[in-house]
Amino acid sequence: MNDLCSHERLELGLAGKLDADEESTLHLHLNDCESCSAEMERLSGGEQASREVAAMLTPDDLDDVLLLREECSTADFVVEHLEPSDDRGVLGRLGGYDISTSSAEVGWAWC
Repeated sequence: MNDLCSHERLELGLAGKLDADEESTLHLHLNDCESCSAEMERLSGGEQASREVAAMLTPDDLDDVLLLREECSTADFVVEHLEPSDDRGVLGRLGGYDISTSSAEVGWAWC
């Protein structure tokens, strides 16, 4: 242990309340200090929590149907997400709103 070892500093790091320099110093410290590294693991939920989160982040069937960013287009978004509208002057409805122009015309990024 050294003067960088601090339970409060670990808690602030977990809460995202350190500035960039303090966070960088903490990361370097955790690489070198076994005691603080173990305490950070404990505070963050431990090994079991890490395994549970990792299991939730594994690939699933939905990953296969998601478009890659390069493959996204306004037309893909319109076809997949707009519902028909009773108003013939609009492209369709999205979440209860009539869409009257394509997202490409207003510069929106959907993907």
